[in-house]
Amino acid sequence: MILNQASLLFFGSALLSLSISLFAFRQKNNRSAAILALLMLTITIWTFLYGLELTMTQLWQMKLILGPQYISIALTPVLWFIFTIHYSGIEGRINQKYYLWLLIIPALTVIFAVSNDYHHLFYQSVTLGLAENGLPFQKLKPAPLWWLHTAYSYLLISAGVIIMVWMLFRVSQIHRKQVLLFLAAASLPFITSIAYIFDLLKPYGFLDMTPLAFILTVAIFIYGILKAELFSITPLALDVLFKHIPDAIFVLNNDSRIISTNPAAYKLLTITEKNQNEEVTIQHRFNAENNHKNELRFQDRIYDMSRTPLKTPQGRELGTLLILRDITERKQKYEELQSAMEQIKTLQGIVPICASCKNIRDDDGHWQKVETYMSLFTDAKFTHGICPDCMEKLYPELAGDLKLEIPDKEKKDAE
Repeated sequence: MILNQASLLFFGSALLSLSISLFAFRQKNNRSAAILALLMLTITIWTFLYGLELTMTQLWQMKLILGPQYISIALTPVLWFIFTIHYSGIEGRINQKYYLWLLIIPALTVIFAVSNDYHHLFYQSVTLGLAENGLPFQKLKPAPLWWLHTAYSYLLISAGVIIMVWMLFRVSQIHRKQVLLFLAAASLPFITSIAYIFDLLKPYGFLDMTPLAFILTVAIFIYGILKAELFSITPLALDVLFKHIPDAIFVLNNDSRIISTNPAAYKLLTITEKNQNEEVTIQHRFNAENNHKNELRFQDRIYDMSRTPLKTPQGRELGTLLILRDITERKQKYEELQSAMEQIKTLQGIVPICASCKNIRDDDGHWQKVETYMSLFTDAKFTHGICPDCMEKLYPELAGDLKLEIPDKEKKDAE
């Protein structure tokens, strides 16, 4: 084994991709991050084994690691495709049992690559070559099954890229950065691999730069982790929340111009997606003097308004998140409650009442009958009758009979 500059570069790339894999594994509640962790782990193995191959001088040694190397090579496109399915949020539309079918050709690839000496269906020939710089390498001449493996791999990678491009047009502008980062990270090795196959990029006449291109992929991931919260939550999930939340949400830039709104805000402002990017300021839509208040009256409705500054991790201001919550019904209920409390307070105070006729004096100085006064401040309804004392005073000839009837009735009720 001979260490050289090329092998050291691949070892370094493997170390960086392993660090990203470990970081992604720590995102336990994020299914997409877990799949990405497996993807980066297979890339780590592929890159490390290719670097190890570059240190070998014997053909049998190179063939010995061909099987493990092709396991990672064949799994990489499959995991990329599965990752894009989960990251885009469409996994619910696909029966996950079908994922096993995706492994058929990778499994055949590994089997035929390892057993190539017996059939030569994967490589027509495998010989030991010598590069221009004197570095020994495997000189491989592809056979039909190698082309099948390559076409299948490119098909899965292309399908994943198409899903990400589709997702790019589904998410809002503020979430597109994450999708673009993944597209860039996937495109670099993809383009490098195509360039290698068509002899457009093959240093020393044999070196496959595809694993090395993953250094740039890892660099993009590191940037995304530090700057764009790459593994926090998928953009589509954010957009689902953003679009279905009933509150009106506005994203404003530093000039208070609307750069993004959810459907509730569209409905509130009666603006469409066609004129969303026009130079419309929030002050033009709302009463300017109310903008500093927590409550806003607009179109016969009452809204609770909250403002949250949007800042980068370094503290640089990007704009403002403005949320309007309709509290019209709650405000009406509160006012009704306040009115009821005022009535209760009135009845609990000192009520001036006439000692003779029992009329009550209101706050304006007018005297009213008890039933009239009570009807104004309560929901009570009155019916008139006559008490026994008044009956004896007013109708003495009937009072005696009434006194006899009352005990008889009470006796029957007791029985």
